[in-house]
Amino acid sequence: KYMMICDSSFRRILSFVNILCSFNYVVSYIPEISIKLNEHSGRLLQISDRLSTSTCDVMGLENRHRHCNRYFRAGKLFMAADDKSSDDRSLLEQMRKSLGEREDVFEDAESESKQLLQGLRDMDRDPNMKLNNKFLDWLASNGVWVKQESAWGRAPHPLVISSSTEDDGESSGRGLLAREGMSEGELMMTIPLDLCLTRAVSQRIFGKSIVPDFTDEYIAIALLLMHEKIKGTESLWKPYIDILPKPEDVYPSFIWTEAELDMLKGSPTYFASISLRNKVEREYALLKERVFDANPTVFPTSKYSSELFFWAFIMLFSRAARLSSKSSGEELALVPYADLMNHNPYSNTYIDAQRSGMPLISRTEEVAVYSDRNYKKFEQVFINYGEKGNADLLLLYGFALDRNPFDSVDISVGLSRDDPLFLSKKAYLDKSGRGMASVRFPLQLSRYPSELVDFLRLLLVEPEDLGMQPLDRVDFNEPISPSLERRVLVTMIGICESYIDQYPTTLAQDEQMIRDRGMFNTLTRQQRMAIRLRASEKRILLQTIKAVQEELLKLPTVVNDISAPVAAAGRSFDTMATKATVGNARSTFDWVDIKGKKPESSSSSTEGTGTTSSKKEDVAALSPSNSIAERRRRRRGFGDK
Repeated sequence: KYMMICDSSFRRILSFVNILCSFNYVVSYIPEISIKLNEHSGRLLQISDRLSTSTCDVMGLENRHRHCNRYFRAGKLFMAADDKSSDDRSLLEQMRKSLGEREDVFEDAESESKQLLQGLRDMDRDPNMKLNNKFLDWLASNGVWVKQESAWGRAPHPLVISSSTEDDGESSGRGLLAREGMSEGELMMTIPLDLCLTRAVSQRIFGKSIVPDFTDEYIAIALLLMHEKIKGTESLWKPYIDILPKPEDVYPSFIWTEAELDMLKGSPTYFASISLRNKVEREYALLKERVFDANPTVFPTSKYSSELFFWAFIMLFSRAARLSSKSSGEELALVPYADLMNHNPYSNTYIDAQRSGMPLISRTEEVAVYSDRNYKKFEQVFINYGEKGNADLLLLYGFALDRNPFDSVDISVGLSRDDPLFLSKKAYLDKSGRGMASVRFPLQLSRYPSELVDFLRLLLVEPEDLGMQPLDRVDFNEPISPSLERRVLVTMIGICESYIDQYPTTLAQDEQMIRDRGMFNTLTRQQRMAIRLRASEKRILLQTIKAVQEELLKLPTVVNDISAPVAAAGRSFDTMATKATVGNARSTFDWVDIKGKKPESSSSSTEGTGTTSSKKEDVAALSPSNSIAERRRRRRGFGDK
């Protein structure tokens, strides 16, 4: 045995490490040589990369930092090698001569070597890694190429499973990393359709008497997923089901507690979460009545519980992919392995079906995933779940992003029955296929809400705006009159302000909490996600107000007489106060049915909160102090007429 310390050439150290890592099972060797390296994290990271093939799991950069700190104590790395090779012996002899005999480090080296081996044994016992290995073996046994070695006509599989990943500063569970550098357009994986969980598979197992063709795909796959989880070791998909997360690991907002949901008050996601939870509960009750109670021996309710049903839906909402390129038509599916990839809104990678084998000849299909860009070694590989805003991500996937180019706030408006032109407008909407139902319009940070403007023109148009022209002949995609255009823009500002007034905090307060990273990280995951969501929605609403105010400044004005002040196009404010029409009503909310909670009066909203005045400051920074919306708010708060 040679016990020595290496304080000399780094090139010599790397050469020795390369020799050690040439053995496939370094960990299993009895340590014959121990080397103490007093190097910093840069060198340790390079060495840990070479050790990755022998530790059963490959971590990302930050994970490798943690493992370095855990297993390479104080920068000391001890490894085992087989000294049978003449090259090894010559290198060791050269190192021994250059470093000399150091008997005083024997006990320290032996102790550190034992600690390393114990750490590697602990890593090998990690239950997550064992599940990963079993899952990979299951994939390989079912025709999925996941081997690290190349074969005839096949390159090594380019991906590895990481048990723990992070994105945007938050844990994102299991994920896939690039084993080596990958090129854009490279085929990352193919999964046979037989391994996917679909409605067709559910019908094959249960029969069409239980799962008829009209059964919703989510219900059919949820029933299949429940059934396979209950089967345990007898299930074909057990290794896949074993790596699926628990509900609390995903924790979408529709399963939040009432106290947690209170953090979303003011956001449309609050009501969406409650609505989705109620819908899933109704679907379970319906499935229980039609299937479970009708077949109690096959589906005992003690096993097919509502908790298991919710788990199945959480998995579906957060992992299912829609295969739009299938030859038989679009299909919803759970795709094992491919669903381990996490979401990035900037990724162009999607999960879809393609023909396998020879083009134009093969009739079999498979699921394929291609890389959308070049990836570095150990970089996390992402896919795109679709153009989803933070509200959808939090509702279905349990997270919200600081930077989301698809973020939006849904504004719902509809026709009011108090509108004097209600019948004509209703007929117009019926003809266009919209009817009386309220319409949702997404507001985005970098896009002017043209569609909402067009719809509000219809809702707020008056007979004097139309003249002799029938309503059904009007093109509401273009401005009709300056007075109508002004009412539309003022109404939009009022709607956005009413949404802002419903939040319990201001944008400034939310942003201050996000900037204080120390304080922010002490909050629960739900609190952090709620703050991110609220802040992003307020930015969009305030930006919309600013954009609409800029459009207001572009509208023309007219002078009623020589001595009269400049007033809004069409009529003066004094005339609007006395003439009973849609445009001069006390509040535009009298004529536009906003599908949400109306803002409370200023006097009631300020009691005990102290936040309303600061919320007004957010808007005041962007709003003219004498706007119609501002005067309307003052009238409600102080009783002015």
